[in-house]
Amino acid sequence: MHYLKVAEIRLQQEQIELTHKANELSTKLLLSNEQASIQSNRNADLMNQATQGLAQSTKSLKWATWVLVVFTAVQALIAFAALFKH
Repeated sequence: MHYLKVAEIRLQQEQIELTHKANELSTKLLLSNEQASIQSNRNADLMNQATQGLAQSTKSLKWATWVLVVFTAVQALIAFAALFKH
């Protein structure tokens, strides 16, 4: 009967150690998930900034294209006027 008590106590100690190790692993996993979440938020912010920059560049490119179209149209009108003048 004494051996059963000793074995039972050892099993309980092992269970406590395993529970402690499981808790440590859970804590590490939680910290890792928190770090991943923080990095994900940073990446989302950077992607948002990049998208806004791209939108601004696209808007500027649109205006530059219209300026070029108008300039080309004016050049074409001048060329036609010069052609019919002679």
